[in-house]
Amino acid sequence: MSIQLGKSFRHRQRGAAALMATVFLLLIMAMLGGIGLRLSGTDIRDTALQNDSVEALFLAESGLEHAMQRLKAGVACMSLTPEAAFSLGRGEFQVQSAATVSGLCRVQVVGRVLIAGTQSPQRVIEADIQQAGGSTWAVGNNGTILQWNGTAWVASVSGTANTLNGVSCASSNSCWAVGTGGTALHWDGTSWSSYNTGLPGNATLESVACVANSTDDCIAVGRTPFIIWTIGIVYRYSGGTWGALETTWFNPGYTDATCSANMCYAVGPGGRVGRGSGGSWTAPEVSNTTVDLHGVDCFTDNDCWAVGPNQGNSFFYDRRTAGGWAPLLINDPGDRRILYDVSCPATNDCWAVGERRAGNRYTTTHWNGTNWTANFVSINGADDLYDIDCGSESDCWTVGAAGDVLRWDGTTWSFVASGTTNDLNGIYVPSGGGGTLSIQRWREIIL
Repeated sequence: MSIQLGKSFRHRQRGAAALMATVFLLLIMAMLGGIGLRLSGTDIRDTALQNDSVEALFLAESGLEHAMQRLKAGVACMSLTPEAAFSLGRGEFQVQSAATVSGLCRVQVVGRVLIAGTQSPQRVIEADIQQAGGSTWAVGNNGTILQWNGTAWVASVSGTANTLNGVSCASSNSCWAVGTGGTALHWDGTSWSSYNTGLPGNATLESVACVANSTDDCIAVGRTPFIIWTIGIVYRYSGGTWGALETTWFNPGYTDATCSANMCYAVGPGGRVGRGSGGSWTAPEVSNTTVDLHGVDCFTDNDCWAVGPNQGNSFFYDRRTAGGWAPLLINDPGDRRILYDVSCPATNDCWAVGERRAGNRYTTTHWNGTNWTANFVSINGADDLYDIDCGSESDCWTVGAAGDVLRWDGTTWSFVASGTTNDLNGIYVPSGGGGTLSIQRWREIIL
């Protein structure tokens, strides 16, 4: 009897042990499952956060591209902010700050991913942007200097009351404006300051032209009265100083200048043409005309146009090719008008501007690679147009009397308020509309 009881007890003991082992195993499995789930959830969340962070970086880079597009359109660096956030995909980007530092535009942009209206990861990047051509500038009487900020013209302090006749930039932090009294003003990326050219106070500089992407190669042209004579002058900026390339007695001087990649040209009264490269200058070059030449522009070294007064009932042009200069007369359909300047963004695309026509119409003419065609713009209060410059085939600006400004967008000319009634005599538009852009430095700001 006792033996049977002992066997039954041992069986019950083994059954209880098996049950406990099973429960224990179930507990272990449950624990392992919970840990697995937690680990899996953590991996999912970590992966999602990582993806959101990468997306935020892409958003910040999109913001940087947006800022560069605005710079290229002519917006001044410091005018990039304040600007509202722009939505894109699951997030947004915003330009947080912009300032000129050592001639470069330093831009800081944030990219954010938004989830259910709440902010998730964000990335901040900073870049220093180089603008080869700089901003669009206009100059005129009484020391007027205007800068286009992408939306409106803004007055800039010139520090002079002299008439300014021309403006040109070699880079975003090196521009020159010239005028009466031998005035030469330099833009260093922050402000305009007077520069001593060594010219007498009765000298007049009519135009300035710089070789693009070179801060050390500009020419200024004009004249200096001397007793009953006039001395024609060509000055070159090089090595931090202005020096004479040409001083010609009994010469009325030059009225306009332009520089292509390898050659600069200047034109003036009596069909006078000079040209030079580096420190050399050749004058006069045969222009095959004796009429006064008012404006000149070149698409390449041997693809140039000069414009002048009316001849009979015709507009006058002088064209330079590899074979030299050749005059061209194109019928003026209507009253005779003088052409003052020309600009060529392409070999088959040039614009010339001049005296206003009767009936409140601006005078513009267009070269399409084959023919010149008159294009008269009807706007109330139209006045003479003195200067024109094109950054591209779809971005040309022309300025004139009483502060008049017109802009070509590739389709039509439209009037743009300048905010001044002073005559505007010169304009500079960087190539491409806002100049060639390049990023000199890029980094991420760790918050």
